[in-house]
Amino acid sequence: MLLVIDDFEILGKTIIEFVTTALIPALEEANFHTTLILVGRDDISDAHIAFQHHLSHLVKDRLRLDKFTDEVTQGMFF
Repeated sequence: MLLVIDDFEILGKTIIEFVTTALIPALEEANFHTTLILVGRDDISDAHIAFQHHLSHLVKDRLRLDKFTDEVTQGMFF
C-alpha cells in the first residue's frame, strides 16, 4: 500500500498522535508492505519526539528541496 500524507506541517498538528501511536505501529504489524510518505516543509524528526526515538529506524530517505531561482521559476511560466 502507498499512503501519502501531504501538507504534514499543518495536518500533522491534528493527526500526529494518531500517526505515531496507532497508524504506524499498526502498519508495522500488518501482513502487507506499506510505503508511507509524509510531505511537509519541516524535518520529520522535529514533528514528534517519536520520530527521533522509536520510529527513527523506519525513516528510510529524506528529500529536501531548495527554492527555485528566479530564472528557473520564470522559465516554467514563459
